[in-house]
Amino acid sequence: MPYDVLTQVRDMAAAAGLVAACAAPATAAVWALVARPLGSPVFVARPRIPAAWSFFDVLFLFVLYTAFVALAVAAISATGALRHVYGPDFPAVGDVRVPDPDSAGAVGSGAGSEAIQSRARSVRQLYGMWGTTAAVPLLLLAGLGIHTLIRGEPVRWSPRNVPGNVVFGAVVWAVATPVVYAVHFAAIALVNATGGAVDEHPLALLGPGADLFDQLFFAFAVCVMTPLVEEFLFRGLLVRWAEGERYGSWVLMAGAMGLAALPGGGREQMLTATGFVAVLAVGLAAFQWSGADRRWFPLSALNTGAAVYASAAAFAAAHSGVWPSPVPLFVLGLALGVVAARTGGISGCVVAHGLFNAVSFVYLLRGGVA
Repeated sequence: MPYDVLTQVRDMAAAAGLVAACAAPATAAVWALVARPLGSPVFVARPRIPAAWSFFDVLFLFVLYTAFVALAVAAISATGALRHVYGPDFPAVGDVRVPDPDSAGAVGSGAGSEAIQSRARSVRQLYGMWGTTAAVPLLLLAGLGIHTLIRGEPVRWSPRNVPGNVVFGAVVWAVATPVVYAVHFAAIALVNATGGAVDEHPLALLGPGADLFDQLFFAFAVCVMTPLVEEFLFRGLLVRWAEGERYGSWVLMAGAMGLAALPGGGREQMLTATGFVAVLAVGLAAFQWSGADRRWFPLSALNTGAAVYASAAAFAAAHSGVWPSPVPLFVLGLALGVVAARTGGISGCVVAHGLFNAVSFVYLLRGGVA
């Protein structure tokens, strides 16, 4: 489907304005009524200390989360729970087949084939949202157990710092969002100019639904649960682990290449995504060679700058199924990584990420089409 970029820019700007109109007074209230009276700092960098996570902790938690989501989706499908929500004709997840875009003969061609692919991806996306919602609490409990019971490290979390982190996250969102969307639309323009295809996001095809329950669940899943799990995994785990390891950032880049090479979007999309990650790897080498990673965080004795960069690359690669989303999401990942590194936690990251996703939610709620 061709993009009407100017219309989308206008509609996305309107959605961002509505989110900002709600976020600005709420942020001001948190600062004036909570953060300031408590003395919760907003722009002061926290001291950086090595993380308690080991490589196997990080790998185990990523695998465990994948297993939790798969088990939750299987249980939801087996019980037919979503048929009570979306109607008796809603398919079980095992009945949904996403056609291989490289096997045109198997799926046919034309609008009918595209409709089949879009419907299949949307249904799987909806199952994934429900599975994620069920899996996130289990993942956080598992992470807490490893950190405190196995590693014997107390959780260094102070409620006093949270209000300031929330304000900082909202400020970073306000600054970073125009940049991220500028990169987003520039990437779309470049893809269109070179004759490439811009993928439709399954959430855009799915939409927030017509009734209030659908809209509330969509908002909760997209603006709360997804930011929470992604910030725990990519900033809470990856940044904290990689900054304490000499070659940790390059391990993350290797993982990003693996994520980009996963099948699902077709051979052409895989080649494009892996090429993009390769370019980011060259950027990481230049970033470290120039010493820019140290200038980002001059007070840190850790490899914080490189860890932020590499985790942003992994975050972008994890979204390679919808091209060219990884390009702007790399920029968003950098901003979120800076929030995590400066605050020493993920609460500000969750706020910034949630507000960013809220723009897309409002855009779709108002009838925007990708």
